[in-house]
Amino acid sequence: MNTYAPSYWSGDNPRVERILSGRTAHPQPSSGTALEEQISSLCRKVADGGDEAVLEATSSFDGISISSPVVNAAELEDLASRTPQDVKESLDRAMKNSLEFNEKIVSRANWEASSGGSYRYGEIVRPVEAAGLFVPNGKGRFPSVAVQIGCPAVAAGVERLVLASSPCSDDAARLDPAVAHVARRLGVEQVLCANGPALIAALAFGTESVRPVPLIAGPGSAPVVIAQRFVSRFGVQNVPGLGPTDSFIVADATADPVLLAADLINEAEHGMDSSAVLVCTDETVTEKAIQYVREQIEELPPPRREYAVSSIFEHGGIFLVDSIADGIAAANEYAPEHLQLAVETPREYVGMVENAGTLLLGRATTFSISNYVAGTPATLPTTGAARVSSGVTAHTYLKRTSFLELDERSSGELGEHVVRLADYESFPAHATSMRIRGGRID
Repeated sequence: MNTYAPSYWSGDNPRVERILSGRTAHPQPSSGTALEEQISSLCRKVADGGDEAVLEATSSFDGISISSPVVNAAELEDLASRTPQDVKESLDRAMKNSLEFNEKIVSRANWEASSGGSYRYGEIVRPVEAAGLFVPNGKGRFPSVAVQIGCPAVAAGVERLVLASSPCSDDAARLDPAVAHVARRLGVEQVLCANGPALIAALAFGTESVRPVPLIAGPGSAPVVIAQRFVSRFGVQNVPGLGPTDSFIVADATADPVLLAADLINEAEHGMDSSAVLVCTDETVTEKAIQYVREQIEELPPPRREYAVSSIFEHGGIFLVDSIADGIAAANEYAPEHLQLAVETPREYVGMVENAGTLLLGRATTFSISNYVAGTPATLPTTGAARVSSGVTAHTYLKRTSFLELDERSSGELGEHVVRLADYESFPAHATSMRIRGGRID
């Protein structure tokens, strides 16, 4: 098959399976694989050996010798100062927008209601005590990820934040300077830079240098994901569903095919295992979009060109659909990480969207703006996980404690029902708890 001929389907209403057919499943590594055994063994070594095991892993797997996994304050300040001023300004704007978005979430978190009298209930919302923020460093540098997972934690009020990142392999500085800038601006308590899976274990179990945390957020490579899965067996929570990126565009006759092509390629350049789909209701726009995708993709440098080819021509595609409703139905089945409605009246269709990590309304609301500076979540569930999970926001770092307050009358009114259900389920102490209070309950 010619990889420069995107899947173009026209005719009757397309079956959703046709659009889904190219997408890779990206299963979690199965139990017992050589990689899983290797990473599990590494995590156990860190649990037992602490910092020494982290340093050994960094030397063995990353080819970098370090004396400590901790980036000290002086080193962090020096690194941050190397960030270009214009990049600092853009990161600062991204942090401002993200903090504003997530502070609104927190301001609406606690609630209380009443069913009459003194029968009151609600939720008390508090931040987790500590969290690890994992920032990957493989196919590129990702200070934007530090913003995306760090700002929600700060807005939530997490008291102790530890940022961990894999080391740079192409620079004298082991930590990306822009990541250092974000960490300093957010007031992150501690920054670690060493082998990725080893740092996941260090965050989970603790070492001489770092106290353990109960929650770790952030995407990573397959070894990092395996490490996250390993430590979850010991009660450490991880944010699920952060895998290869995917995107979906629904367009109509009013869409600009040049912009459609650019936005489709935008997400497709992430990696060989990404996927990007465009569905459009207009045949002329669809044909032109195919043409512009071919032209624009040639302008990408390697390896981004190869990533885009794979994402669109192997795992995604360009399709003609009968209606916007049909396109959204396909998107709901696809459950994309990013969904853009590049249609004339996007708000008219919001109610039809069921599964999407983030929803971008209109042609001007681009994936790139959402990824970098909009402030809405951009670390999102991928490869269908949007059916059951959401992006990283302040909610990720908040825990909810429900509360209940009854007076004697309310307690007595409910007690009869408690006795009936406790007797049915054979929990006599539950029933006695009510009988002993109300003497009148049989």
